[in-house]
Amino acid sequence: MSVIQRFYDGRHFQADPLSYLNQLNDDQDVVFFKAGLTTFCLLRSPEDIKRVLVTENSRFGEGKWTQRGKYVMRDCMITREGAPHRERRKILQPAFKGQVISKSVSPTIQLSLEICNAWNDRQTLDLFPDMNRIALEVVGHSLFGSCFGTRASRINDALSVLLRAIPRPPIPWPRVITARRTIRKTTSQMSEGPLLELMKHAGLKEKEIHYEILSLLIASIDTTPKTIAWALTLIGANVEVEEKLYEEISNVLDGRIPDLDDLAMLPYLNQVIQETLRLYPPVHFIDRRANEDITFGEVTVPAGMYLLLSPLLTQRDPKYFQQPGEFRTERWTPDAVAQRVPFSFYPFGSGPHACIGKKLALVEIALVIAVFVQKWRFRPTENLIANNSPQRTDFPITVSRRL
Repeated sequence: MSVIQRFYDGRHFQADPLSYLNQLNDDQDVVFFKAGLTTFCLLRSPEDIKRVLVTENSRFGEGKWTQRGKYVMRDCMITREGAPHRERRKILQPAFKGQVISKSVSPTIQLSLEICNAWNDRQTLDLFPDMNRIALEVVGHSLFGSCFGTRASRINDALSVLLRAIPRPPIPWPRVITARRTIRKTTSQMSEGPLLELMKHAGLKEKEIHYEILSLLIASIDTTPKTIAWALTLIGANVEVEEKLYEEISNVLDGRIPDLDDLAMLPYLNQVIQETLRLYPPVHFIDRRANEDITFGEVTVPAGMYLLLSPLLTQRDPKYFQQPGEFRTERWTPDAVAQRVPFSFYPFGSGPHACIGKKLALVEIALVIAVFVQKWRFRPTENLIANNSPQRTDFPITVSRRL
């Protein structure tokens, strides 16, 4: 393969990874491919995915993008491996349970109402900035005791710059330096909140606390907002789903705002969320590296090889989901879930490196959708329907007020 072809493949893979991997046209469970200057090994089998993430996770280390992430996030839980990762995760984990999740309900509801009450009937708008604002404020309030208010837009812009810098070579571009300063100033003004208290009690230094906050803020603007935006897009594009969901929410809530206990009584809402996560998982790729020669089936992967696991690809594989490109909420009835192949669905990863904020994110997603669907109908524009790439970051939708 020529250098020019590898460069082209690298650009294609970066711009539209699902399209690139699908065009490989290889039915093997272990696939080697070159993109840019790097050779990757793609693992497709759920059994192999389980080995890497769970049963044999100690045989694998940080992948290429995690290594590059250290330029932005330095030494934090996300970039750590082995015992250091476990130690840091043990410190942070209590902040994502119980009381903290309960405290996230009020700001989630308040912001959702504030945002959707500001919409105009039959207005066409981009959902993503509003969903970003909700996610950033909920994390700030729930974990760090901070309300960003008028600073939210500037903070979000800085986080977006740092997010885009993660997969790129570590070059100190002026915009990256400016973004670092903005977030440094933001974290220096935080003085309370359950996660801050846990880190201070554990004896973390100021720099260590800063990079943990930075990494969690970056994760918050890159995952939950897109899931909510895609869910509302898919709900609006499937009118029967929208009306069935509205009926369930209306019957349970009868016009009032939802609370945490209500979510257990909204099974169809959960099905909608799970099917959204199948088609548009918050994590498209999980990258690891083989610490030793490892055999998958009849293929030996040499030590040092970069591995890719792709929820985006596996969850759209017709071997595990019939008509995988279609939005089908019935895939998530209890009977259907019981028959699903383990590790064919892993939108938040799994094992020691699974998303630490999964429960908080799922509660936020469910509450926001429950508030919005009670008040509005959603109709994605023709452009959004025709160009529904998982890489998309704008969500033009027309909202119509329910009478």
